[in-house]
Amino acid sequence: MAEGVTVPSNLDQQNIARIASTGASAHEHFVNYGKILDYAYEADRKMVSLVESLGVRESTSKSGQLGVPIAGAGNAG
Repeated sequence: MAEGVTVPSNLDQQNIARIASTGASAHEHFVNYGKILDYAYEADRKMVSLVESLGVRESTSKSGQLGVPIAGAGNAG
């Protein structure tokens, strides 16, 4: 260090406090990022393609019009 330059005595304590606050901020970021990934996974899991939704609509409309088939009723020959 240059002569005549004085370093405040509490500078090391300020730096330690800054490091601690940086660690807390990083932890909050990691937690929030994890939540975002969870929400994105849930949103993608609930998405249904147009073909799938039309297939479900078609199958439910047929069963709604025809009624629930009785087991073995159409197979007796």
